[in-house]
Amino acid sequence: MGSPNASMMASVIGAAVNMVLDPVFIFGLGMGAAGAAIATVIGYVCSDAFSVWFIWKKCPLMSLDVRKLRIFRPELAAILAIGLPASVTNFMQTLGMTITNRSLLPYGNESIAVMGIVLKVVNIAALVIVGLAFGGQPLMGYTYGAGNMTRFRSVLKFALQMVCGCGAVIAGILALIAPVMVGVFIRDEALIAEGAVMLRLQMPSMVLMGIGLVMICSFQSTGKGIPALLLSICRQGAVYAAVMAVMSAMFGYTGVISAQLVTDLATTVIAWILFRFFLAGEMETARR
Repeated sequence: MGSPNASMMASVIGAAVNMVLDPVFIFGLGMGAAGAAIATVIGYVCSDAFSVWFIWKKCPLMSLDVRKLRIFRPELAAILAIGLPASVTNFMQTLGMTITNRSLLPYGNESIAVMGIVLKVVNIAALVIVGLAFGGQPLMGYTYGAGNMTRFRSVLKFALQMVCGCGAVIAGILALIAPVMVGVFIRDEALIAEGAVMLRLQMPSMVLMGIGLVMICSFQSTGKGIPALLLSICRQGAVYAAVMAVMSAMFGYTGVISAQLVTDLATTVIAWILFRFFLAGEMETARR
């Protein structure tokens, strides 16, 4: 509907209510984990209430009338084309974590714990990249739907430049201060050094992951669900599992902590191939 601020407000309201009610329910009322759960639900209810109000008052093209609530097969296919890859991506993150932990198991619980810390730092940076990549998705959809392939090409180029540039800057900063970031969570010097190496090996993936995410967004925006789904499966799913098996067998511990970087290199190549096959020809045709 062209109202990104409303979407942001809905998220902020829910998060703010959750944060305010957490200490009240957990400590003030002594409800512990149950209090945290109740605060989370109330936060979601507030987000929903704001969203319903906004649609009701500010969106004349949308209706809340349940009598008009119906969905047709083409619409369902379009929804799945966009939603399924996103769902698979979230599932693959969990799968990737499981693969990583199982591969690090022979090297001790400390290595697993350090990798957990490293991935939390990486995820903070990755969320910035994800936000930038998916932020351009609506504009890609608008320009493609309007048949303005020249503008679509410009948006795609700008998205890649923005994501790769920000990813490189974030990666460079985190690589420089890697011991400091890991040292926030642990005090053992040997573990800090181990974690710094892990974190630095993850940093090139910030740029490579950004490229993959922009490609996924471009496929989703143009209704190409199959390549978007394939690319979603690659990074921390099928390709990661295969690379981890080979790298751990060939290089042991070093192979395990380097597997994500190798996977992202392979996934970037796959993304380029899928882009050339599914979208590049259409863009070239429109240019002529």
